[in-house]
Amino acid sequence: MRRIRSRAQAHRHVIHALVWTGLLLVRAEAAPAPQSPMPDPASPAVAADVQVTGQVLYGAADGAQTAATVDIVEVYANNAAYMRLKGFGLSETEGRGKTLFDEARNAANKALAAVARRHGVDVITVPDGVTSDGGVADLTREVIDQLPIYAVEGQLLHGANPRTMQSVGELDSQTVLESIPAYLEWKALTENDAQYHLLKKSYLDQFTKAVKKVARDQGLDGIAEKGDVTSRLGPVPDVTRAVVEALAG
Repeated sequence: MRRIRSRAQAHRHVIHALVWTGLLLVRAEAAPAPQSPMPDPASPAVAADVQVTGQVLYGAADGAQTAATVDIVEVYANNAAYMRLKGFGLSETEGRGKTLFDEARNAANKALAAVARRHGVDVITVPDGVTSDGGVADLTREVIDQLPIYAVEGQLLHGANPRTMQSVGELDSQTVLESIPAYLEWKALTENDAQYHLLKKSYLDQFTKAVKKVARDQGLDGIAEKGDVTSRLGPVPDVTRAVVEALAG
């Protein structure tokens, strides 16, 4: 019993800390549930005497007929933008860290709303935040699966929208450029030299062609500069060597 109490107390402390840092979502921030939701036939949500006693993450407690819970701490621990923020030790309230925090919060809100609509859930709370005669489902895993896999800072070298990408690689563009003779020649020139712009176009065309080839060959939706991308699924593959090799092809 002591261990159970300690775990519950620890979880409450984490939730309390997140409330003060602005991490926990509030009802107004999540997209509203449709007026007449069409539940998933296999929905684990239960509609029976719902009583909300804890922090609401989605929807509203008043009049709720269906409910579920989500461990929002676990959601953020698997949120690529938030993982990136924490990995660099950035502030959640200013500068680059705030941008990443806002991205993480928006992604979590959208994921909560999407899962709630899928199951016809009126309200989602933190664990142990709601009771029902028939029990309440935990939808944490489903919410995590709805989050973007990648968080990218800066411009992608290949690809368009990292929020929808399923596979991304990274490369050290300087290493690739140093492997292109036209780039090495260009570095020694100034804008006043006749070959300056021709060489620049040449090395950029070669760089782009090699990057696209590797993306196509490896089935990658996008390629980012090394260090600019974080994945919630683990390390991002480095395709620098493959791009250098593609230059010779």
